[in-house]
Amino acid sequence: MKAPALIVSLLLVNFAFGQASWEDHFEDTDLGSAPPWQGDLADFTVNSQGRLQLQAQQAGTSRIYGRYLASDTLDFDFWFQLGFEPSGSNRLRIYPALNTADPQQGQGLVLSIGETGTSDAVRAYAWDKQPGSLLASGQEGAVAGAETPVRLHLTYRSGTWQCNAAYDGSGSLIPDWQTDWALPESDTFFIIIECTYTSTRKDLFELDDIYAGPPLHDTAPPVVVRAEATSPTLTTLIINEPLVASSFQPDNFILTPGNSSPLNVETTDGTEIQLTWPDPLINGQPYSLLISRLEDLSGNFNEAVVVPLQYIAYEEPVYGDVVFNELMIDPTPSQGLPEAEYIELYNGSEKTLNLGDLFIKKGNTNYPLPKQIILPKSYVLLTSQADAEDFYPISEVTPMNTFPALTNTGARLELYAREVLLHQVDYNTSWYRDGDKDDGGWSLALIDYNHRCGSAGEWIASTAQLGGTPGQANEMDPTLLIEQNARLYSWDVPDPKMIKLTFSQALTQPNGEFTARIIPDLPIDSYVWNTNTPNEILLPLGEAASSNRLYQLNISHLTNCSGLSLADTSVTLGVSRPPQSGELLWSELLSDPFPGGADFLEVYNNSNSVIDLDSVFVAKTVNTLDDAIALGPLGNILPGQYLAWSPSRPSLQKQYRLLVPGNVYNWALPSLPNDEGSVILFYHDVQGQPQLLDAVHYAASWHNPFLLDPEGYSLERIDFSKNTQDPENWTSGSSSSGGATPGYRNSTQFEAVLVANKFNLIHPVFSPDDDGMDDLAEVNYLLDAPGYVLNASIFDMQGRPVANPYNQYTLSREGILQWDGRDSRGSLMPMGRYVWYLEVFNLKGTVERFKKSVVLAR
Repeated sequence: MKAPALIVSLLLVNFAFGQASWEDHFEDTDLGSAPPWQGDLADFTVNSQGRLQLQAQQAGTSRIYGRYLASDTLDFDFWFQLGFEPSGSNRLRIYPALNTADPQQGQGLVLSIGETGTSDAVRAYAWDKQPGSLLASGQEGAVAGAETPVRLHLTYRSGTWQCNAAYDGSGSLIPDWQTDWALPESDTFFIIIECTYTSTRKDLFELDDIYAGPPLHDTAPPVVVRAEATSPTLTTLIINEPLVASSFQPDNFILTPGNSSPLNVETTDGTEIQLTWPDPLINGQPYSLLISRLEDLSGNFNEAVVVPLQYIAYEEPVYGDVVFNELMIDPTPSQGLPEAEYIELYNGSEKTLNLGDLFIKKGNTNYPLPKQIILPKSYVLLTSQADAEDFYPISEVTPMNTFPALTNTGARLELYAREVLLHQVDYNTSWYRDGDKDDGGWSLALIDYNHRCGSAGEWIASTAQLGGTPGQANEMDPTLLIEQNARLYSWDVPDPKMIKLTFSQALTQPNGEFTARIIPDLPIDSYVWNTNTPNEILLPLGEAASSNRLYQLNISHLTNCSGLSLADTSVTLGVSRPPQSGELLWSELLSDPFPGGADFLEVYNNSNSVIDLDSVFVAKTVNTLDDAIALGPLGNILPGQYLAWSPSRPSLQKQYRLLVPGNVYNWALPSLPNDEGSVILFYHDVQGQPQLLDAVHYAASWHNPFLLDPEGYSLERIDFSKNTQDPENWTSGSSSSGGATPGYRNSTQFEAVLVANKFNLIHPVFSPDDDGMDDLAEVNYLLDAPGYVLNASIFDMQGRPVANPYNQYTLSREGILQWDGRDSRGSLMPMGRYVWYLEVFNLKGTVERFKKSVVLAR
């Protein structure tokens, strides 16, 4: 009877004090035995891959635990993979050693995976009923991505913790962190797995190969995890476990060619070895390093191993060296490529670069890139860890631990080398320039590396049969380029002593020929341009600009990042303020474009002030304000100015005369149904509350009844003093204007009441034949005060606008205006009678219009 009594006693001891170790590789589906997990077992399962998987019914926190005997010498092993980017509300906690099964009552150590931002790391905290002091952190950002397999091995030796990690899930562990912190006194410890999750993450936690207990007998030899030539004379080796002192003899390391051994062999922790060579390595020369007689602390020796070694003298890139070359934003439906997002980079320079020095920025988040060589004139294909395998048959691929999700509708991507901006794109669906390709399956491709300054006209939908060319040249027709030269995109006066200019493309640093002058005279102290905002120039002023007057800024001698010169530019600007109700009004809209065209909207500044668009938004209805589109990036709008925008500015350029190109922007719109729809314009007041500026519910019936087909014709507002919602206050754009006038005075306003006689023709007839006699049509003017702003157009006798010689031009008190007889495209007009149409206004709200007839003769 003694034997049964002994067995019962042993079972009671095991129940009371736990097993000597806790180990589970989930080779069966019963979590309640061998070993017997306890806790929320109903929320977990063993999946078909033989892994522990969370399988909860709803959002919450679930944990399971096991018990083992305490010791001052312990080992721990874990493998885990999270099918999402961890966060504070979706996190994994592993308690390798806690003195109770309830964390809210216990003390010990916890590993936490999941936090705000994208710097997620394996972090070790002291635990006393809640997280205490941070003891150590693993590699920053290593566990920030989805589907990242992680293997950890922890050792605890009398108060000292060592963590080795493999962030690819393999067994090639390298030292990650070390800390000194003693576990509390206890006879037994609990190992606890705790998952906190939202409803969409309730089945996306996986774990495997769990061990907690006494050190397992080590029979494996040490492994060289990495060998890197960090300088011409210094090589760093990473070993997967500590080595004994005899391993660090110089003759254990032989470098060929040359059969040389290092002068010095140094180590700080027994796992990282520094080799100093007597002769520097030749840049780019392949070497072989023979490593032998490495012995670990358990007496295991490695077999002699040869590892490749090469020193690369990486160079420092500047803007434009490496660029975004192709973006697969919406891969579904596939045209033949994997249904996965990707980013392709191209090193168009002659420099050899380290990809690990680069990162991609989207929003406020930085996405680091893995370390590898980027050779001159080579491509790098980036995608997520989960999707990388699908691309291997097509191209070499570089998986990212955390890949930036590419928003279908548009986003800004920036590429940096440390703190230096290399390239940026602000893409949206209009960049496809093809309505059949912007719904998915086709990449956006850079047309020509030599035109890489970040504007929409440098990109187009891929023409490849498979929908893209990942890892290969785009091979695009360079004639597809639009707007190869940069232009002034917007301006701002953020304070009365500073002017900010934003251009459509990145610029080179202005040289000594760059000039900027303000009329009436305001001294400009200097200019500010830097590589991180190469499309911007700041002009600090020597004295404050007045809030009640307009200024003319003239700039010249600028080039874009490709070395192409910008046209000399003149712009009217002033100190702006937020709008008030009735000051910013709907002026024109196109909801039924020509085939291949795009909708547009236009607003008009009906005030005598410069309006800041920073707080202005557009939405479909008051019920859709959360989806409103901000107009802030469009800058400011002057008194009497028209401002239009479209998701495809290039299509407007093809189909309409953009008489004032600077008034037309490439920007997002709410959807505009053909038959009828609504758009509202509102701003946020100082309390952040939305305030209505203008609203219109349009209908196709508002078109001119004599118009047979309204396709391609806009709806134009007739009178800004009348009700926006009055159908009689809207009509179709005129045929003579091409059906629409985006960014310009509406064609139906041409017959406005004219006020005469402050502008006079110098010659009623002119002949632009370069003979020195009356070559220009000239008008002189005398005003009652300076500060007026002029818009001047030339019309033919059919009432069609043919030229726009002056736009938002600030006038002195007297002067001369000239027209050279050419249209807006630079072509000489035929003989005949033409009409000057001049409109002047000032900040007092005075608006006057003049019409003068002139004859072009030969």
